[in-house]
Amino acid sequence: MRVLVYESNSKIKDSMMSILIMAGFDVVALKDKNKILNTLGKRPFNIAIIDVVEDDEELVNITKSICSDDRYNTVHTIVHTEEASRELITNMLEAGAIGFLIKPFNEKDFLARFNKILEKAKLTPKKLKYMTTDNFENSDLVFRDDKNNRILHATMTELSAVSLKFIPNDSDIDLNGVIDNASIYIGPYTLNLSINIAGKNEKEYTGNFKYVSLFDLKLICKLVHDKNLEKL
Repeated sequence: MRVLVYESNSKIKDSMMSILIMAGFDVVALKDKNKILNTLGKRPFNIAIIDVVEDDEELVNITKSICSDDRYNTVHTIVHTEEASRELITNMLEAGAIGFLIKPFNEKDFLARFNKILEKAKLTPKKLKYMTTDNFENSDLVFRDDKNNRILHATMTELSAVSLKFIPNDSDIDLNGVIDNASIYIGPYTLNLSINIAGKNEKEYTGNFKYVSLFDLKLICKLVHDKNLEKL
């Protein structure tokens, strides 16, 4: 299920984006309201969460367009706003909004509130698929081979919020179990985590994250999101 998020506050935008990606949604998060309709026209979306400021007539009209324009008839709109006037609520509901997320934003209960709106609108996804990227520059996966007491390097081929795929530079190695104290280097970022080896296809291994800090997990989500955003 693909979700577009428009949020004027960068911190809230990034929090929504990472929470939804970790929950298995495909997300495009925007800060520029002028890109909303153009982005919705580039690929199919199921949900649009729009940060509506009541006295911003242009933004209100953009939101109404998403709700009522046949070009966006697959998109279900959720309004994110401060306590709104009865007029705005009535206008949004009449236009076709399926629900409201009322500020202040609370990271702890956001996903529950979001899922409740989907459930009420009978839009709960049957299956979620985690966003991935295979676009890496200046990246390296480094971990310790305890069996042979050596440091190994690998090339990452895919990354998501829950797993990664990689090809060890040493083709003779046979990995299984848990890799503790692995490090991913992507550009200026260093991510520390442990990986549970889930399978192997020829030379490529699949590993699920056994441990990763919340900070690093949010960074992974941002990296995956930004790489996908570059394709739009």
